[in-house]
Amino acid sequence: MFRRRTSSPGKIHYRVNINKNMCLGAVDIYIDGKPYQYGFNRSYLDIYRDKKIKTISISGQISSLNPKNEYNIILGISGGIIDGTLTYQYNSGMHCELANKVIYGNRITNFVPVTVIEDPGEIINFTYRSELQTQVLDESHVSWDGDYVLNDNCIVTDLCSGCESYAYGKSSHGNYRVTVRIV
Repeated sequence: MFRRRTSSPGKIHYRVNINKNMCLGAVDIYIDGKPYQYGFNRSYLDIYRDKKIKTISISGQISSLNPKNEYNIILGISGGIIDGTLTYQYNSGMHCELANKVIYGNRITNFVPVTVIEDPGEIINFTYRSELQTQVLDESHVSWDGDYVLNDNCIVTDLCSGCESYAYGKSSHGNYRVTVRIV
């Protein structure tokens, strides 16, 4: 782990790491809006300062990174589960926990170059920041049937004590089966 070091009493040591895939050539480094070093072309730099850095930035030729796409994946469900086992106490009421909708689409990861850092720590990384974005292509309704299913996605627990059954779900993207236990 990187720890604070001082070259002399009272000086703060900063380690600046620069992703060379993002910065193919030389960059200019600015501290608190003022030029610190022009034409820096290495992957790291040690800076010793009497006072804390408020803002550090770089400028120069910044290379973008293509987004990463995951196609046609399930993004999530809404309103409950479509997989696994549900266990309830006998006569504990109605529980609407089966999914009422399944969401499909694409997950896209964008890589944003970090060129300005405010209030930096002692390790400063100029690299890509990943941002996740979802693109919903379809929301499919799930309809359920089964011994303990009422109102399309609710489990009724007062029908049987110590029993087990299945809830069967169907959507335009597939079929699902959930084990329901009443204990």
